[in-house]
Amino acid sequence: MKFKNGISFIIACSMLLLFTACSNTKYLAEGQSLYVGSDVEIEDSVLTKKERKSMESELESALRPKPNKTFLGLRIKLWIHNVVGEPKSNKGLKYWMQDKFGEPPVLGSDFNVEYNNEIIENYLGNEGFLHASSIGEEEIKKKKKKAYFKVKTDKQSIINDVEFTVYDTLQLSKHIKNTRENTLLKEGDAYNLNTIKKERERISETLKTFGYYYFSPNHILVRADTSVGTYKMDLKVDLKLGEMPKEAMYQYKMNEILVFPNYQLQGNRGRRPSRYADTLSHDSGFKIIDPSHSFKSAVFYQAMQFKPGEYYDKRKQNISLNRLISLGTFKFVKNEFSIVEDIDEHLLDVHYLLTPAPKKAFNIELGGFGNDGNRLGSRASITWRNRNLLKGAELFTVKVSGGLEKQYGGELKRPDQYNVGVELGLNIPKFLVPFIPIKASGMFIPRTLIHVNYDMNLRKDYSITNVYTANFGYNWKEDAAKEHKLFPINVSLVHTDTFNKNPDFEVNLSNLFYNGIIIGPTYEYTYNSQLKRTQKHNFYFNGRADLSGNIIGLSQRANFENNPKKFLGMDFAQYVKLQADFRYYLHFTKESVLAARAFGGWGISYGNSSQLPNIKQFYVGGSNSLRGFQ
Repeated sequence: MKFKNGISFIIACSMLLLFTACSNTKYLAEGQSLYVGSDVEIEDSVLTKKERKSMESELESALRPKPNKTFLGLRIKLWIHNVVGEPKSNKGLKYWMQDKFGEPPVLGSDFNVEYNNEIIENYLGNEGFLHASSIGEEEIKKKKKKAYFKVKTDKQSIINDVEFTVYDTLQLSKHIKNTRENTLLKEGDAYNLNTIKKERERISETLKTFGYYYFSPNHILVRADTSVGTYKMDLKVDLKLGEMPKEAMYQYKMNEILVFPNYQLQGNRGRRPSRYADTLSHDSGFKIIDPSHSFKSAVFYQAMQFKPGEYYDKRKQNISLNRLISLGTFKFVKNEFSIVEDIDEHLLDVHYLLTPAPKKAFNIELGGFGNDGNRLGSRASITWRNRNLLKGAELFTVKVSGGLEKQYGGELKRPDQYNVGVELGLNIPKFLVPFIPIKASGMFIPRTLIHVNYDMNLRKDYSITNVYTANFGYNWKEDAAKEHKLFPINVSLVHTDTFNKNPDFEVNLSNLFYNGIIIGPTYEYTYNSQLKRTQKHNFYFNGRADLSGNIIGLSQRANFENNPKKFLGMDFAQYVKLQADFRYYLHFTKESVLAARAFGGWGISYGNSSQLPNIKQFYVGGSNSLRGFQ
């Protein structure tokens, strides 16, 4: 058979798939049927049309078992299962095909109408429809079984009153009642089992900030009394006293806080020093067990939140763990809590077991590229890292990079380009502020950043630009979504030479380049809602402010036309530059996302400058911008 075009081929393939998919029932034995799904219809009008459609869809999803998966109405995975056949062993091509792509048939006999009537009624009961009813029936046609359910929801039951049980001899119950003002169970709201589950979790999380380390949501019971009236109920929040372990009833205070910064994983338990020699105590109350003296105690001052004698607090536990992880020095971080035995008080010891990552790392990257302008290029970089340079978990980085881009052929010639760069970076896990000790709050370790860079860019026969940069600043996070970068000290020295060795091409490029010093602060703010949680609508924003020469220029009353000034014997740039990048993400499904992006900037030179320095100007093009522009 010959196809005149691709459309004919697609139609033929679709017909073939349809035929093969429809033939799935021929593999069934006599008396068997294939379960193909169920329809749920809510008959009464208690719900709005939109609520009814949503509830019907949820109920259909709750039914069990689920029918075979379909794609464009075709049960392709079932067809593969039938065509391949049962494998004789757990290996070979047949087994691989069945395991990766096949799906066994869901038979009509697997589906029980009465059982699914109960599923529907229980589901609606958990939503507050305590008087709901469901009647199901099934139909078999051409070896295909389908079920139909008629559902009446009736009215939802409303919470009439909420009571928290208090036991005079149990402090725990009093603490639970003290959380009542934040309860999720509100008089007048519809009864909902998910809300009750969340309320139990809320109480448990609150208690864990009061020292109840061993308390669990499973220790709470919410009793419902439906005798108070039709479609009404009273809720009583109580404790499962008969099922609770005694440890869950007590508040625990912190006793000994030990940090093992060289914990080595070994088997299921791991290995730590057998005796606590070379113990270093910190003023905050924690102790470091570090026989090799690998770390200063100040490293853990930023992370440790607990102090001996204070109540256990889960929030402090989470902050401590998160900060230890964000140090970037340890490959594995965990903690172990244990009860202090044989004393009258309720005390906990905690051990922080930290497995260091390799202290030093060496990385080489090589890359090549080409484009339709008859240009080829390559890039290479060598990076060396030390994760604990001064025993304070400082990250020291040395990076050497280089690249070239040359043109081979083509009528429009552009100059060959060569680039060489050297970068030194020191990342210190704390705010380094002269004379002011700062212990930041929040889940993340703040950073002090020190960078020194050199970059050379050569455009053959045109120009060579040398840029020397040094900056000092801070990086910190409010939470997972919000990040700040502030560099109060930012200095760049730019020197450009233009030359022309091509006698056939004379051009003056001096007006395109800047020679002088750029000095001033920068601030950058980033918000990314996807780092907090993925939801249907997510946003990303990055804003940056870049200033140079403002205080110097204003104090000297600099004016590039009639009163140009110098700083340290060099011209200095004076400008204000703002830029922003905004992105929006619309999640249709887990796999499908629509993204939109808008970015732009504004810059103005004044005082001692007639234009922005070339290295600060805006540009379009390249892999991260508009690809249609070089």
